[in-house]
Amino acid sequence: MPSISRFFSRVFNPPPTAGQPPRGFSDWTIAGVRFAQDGLSAGSASEASMTWTAPGCEIELTQSAHDGIVDSIDVERLRNEQRRIAIENGRGLVCAEVLTTRGIPLIEVVTKGREGPGYDYVGTIVGTGANHTYTVRVTAHSPGLTGMREAVVSSVLIPSGDLRLPRGSGPIPGFSGDPYDPAWDDGALNAISDDERLDVLLPDDPLTRLRALLGQIRESIIFDTPPNPAQTITESFVTGLPRRQLLSDAAAREIQWAFECFDPIETALRQTVMALDAGPGDNRDAIAEDLLLLGIVQGRQQKPADALESLSRASNLFNGLFGPDHPKTAVAMGYLACAQLDLEHLDAAAELFSPALKVLETSMPDHPAFGTILLVYGRLLSTRDAAQAKAVYDRALGIIKKHPAPNILLREFAGAPVVDRAPRRTA
Repeated sequence: MPSISRFFSRVFNPPPTAGQPPRGFSDWTIAGVRFAQDGLSAGSASEASMTWTAPGCEIELTQSAHDGIVDSIDVERLRNEQRRIAIENGRGLVCAEVLTTRGIPLIEVVTKGREGPGYDYVGTIVGTGANHTYTVRVTAHSPGLTGMREAVVSSVLIPSGDLRLPRGSGPIPGFSGDPYDPAWDDGALNAISDDERLDVLLPDDPLTRLRALLGQIRESIIFDTPPNPAQTITESFVTGLPRRQLLSDAAAREIQWAFECFDPIETALRQTVMALDAGPGDNRDAIAEDLLLLGIVQGRQQKPADALESLSRASNLFNGLFGPDHPKTAVAMGYLACAQLDLEHLDAAAELFSPALKVLETSMPDHPAFGTILLVYGRLLSTRDAAQAKAVYDRALGIIKKHPAPNILLREFAGAPVVDRAPRRTA
């Protein structure tokens, strides 16, 4: 069995490349492999290697003799070796996976390390053709001080109480950890701020750029003479614990919401609703909760017709489960009234606001959802009674200002901790 350590020592310490491409040599492939090069500028080339640059990134493709590294590795062994190699090189492991593209297995590893005042990230994709092993190495550097990703997370989760600063010096509990083993704490540089769902907020961040390039290469890579997939895909490729999600779905949505990045929230909620609809068992309560959140997000996206559809279904589901006087039903009806008002259906909105606000007034008078619905109700009143609308506005704003969370419903329906605070040991 080939040595992973020996193989990846080449990844961390790659041989220098130089020279010009030989006559007739394509500027976008070496023998046996090719991938999309959107946004890449060609650099040096030889028969066994090529380089490119992209904004903030360097890319190198190398070819070596087929050593069977991908054919024989399993996930757990890969992660254990990559964790050790990263730590030996003063780095931390962000991810190590065995994936497939069109039935062909690929190794993908991302590590993170300090570089002066910033971070540098190295992403590696390894695959095999019939006669060679191919390695794509992407390096991304942070040009200045670190902290932008951390600041985005902390600015939302510390005020909401989901992250708590330690007394005195020391790391923030739950902020970082090994991506696979909660008991591992040595050299663990992976953090909740490295979560891929934050990339949409930070398009120019080096980790965002690196993952975008890795995705572009992974999804487009083609081997001219690939091995038979039936000979390379084995059970070992799908064993092992899944990657830990240090940042919960609710917290990711909350951060995206705080920065008014609603599109990924809508996509994730639609996918969740579809999965629950197709899943076994009675999922009506969970479906209604996600539809309620989906409708609220669509309202912020200025998609009132979509919001009306989502909220109508949520309201009907809650009403069937709990009756018209339940707080969940009232919240759904209240946001449904908001959607009707956005569509300028004033009478329909008024008919919904009245029973919804009556229930919320008695069951959750200090909840920000009540404050938000009351605020929109004031907008309806402003077309009829300015003095009454002013009193409603003032009360609604007083309720909303009491709560630091951007939208508390995003967390109330989560059913899971915002960050993983599993106890760890130093290995």
